[in-house]
Amino acid sequence: MNATPHQPRVDPGVPAGGSSAGKDVRELETRTTVQKVFFKSIGRRLTITRRSLPHWQLGGSTYHVTFRVAHGVLSASERQLVVDAAKYWHGSRLRLHLVTVMPDHVHLILTPLQKHDGAWYSLGEIMQSIKRRSSQQVGLMRLTRGGIWQRESYDRLIRNEDEFAETMAYVLLNPVREKLVEKAWEYAHTYSSEREEYQRCLQEVIDGDRSASFSTCTGDGDGGVCGFEK
Repeated sequence: MNATPHQPRVDPGVPAGGSSAGKDVRELETRTTVQKVFFKSIGRRLTITRRSLPHWQLGGSTYHVTFRVAHGVLSASERQLVVDAAKYWHGSRLRLHLVTVMPDHVHLILTPLQKHDGAWYSLGEIMQSIKRRSSQQVGLMRLTRGGIWQRESYDRLIRNEDEFAETMAYVLLNPVREKLVEKAWEYAHTYSSEREEYQRCLQEVIDGDRSASFSTCTGDGDGGVCGFEK
């Protein structure tokens, strides 16, 4: 009886003549390339990158960013640490228009600042800094190590002043909708670097007066602080 020759197992995901190790290397190279693009500086041309979600970035623009905890919820003290971590980079890497830290997620409205070479900090650089610093601070409180956030963040490029006003109002009202407070500014884990300038206009937006103009409120007629054009 002739013995049946041994046939090597073929990975269906690897082409003939290839190897699973080669496939792993190619996937690693692809992920590394995406990561490098995601963290590179941003210029005046639209840059689109993708991990699990697409990320659209344009130098000088303002963004609404949302990210979530990986497990469980944040205590009140931990939420304040996250607020402080976001504030830490205000004025150096970003202009922080608003941050609201909920028990299981965070909302940011921010404008990346320019570097010395004229390019802008990318959302990848900014979010890595905020997530790392807040994870370290919360870890010290919990006596644990490691990240506390989901890897991916959701971000949206804010296109004009009306959308900016609506997004500010949406984020401010989040704790009210969740019945954590009765009035938006009563929530202890909300911070805005422009609270006094924006408060009247935000209240008008909340009350339904869409005619409110943030450029009027801030005295910035060209909308330059947020990258909006007339």
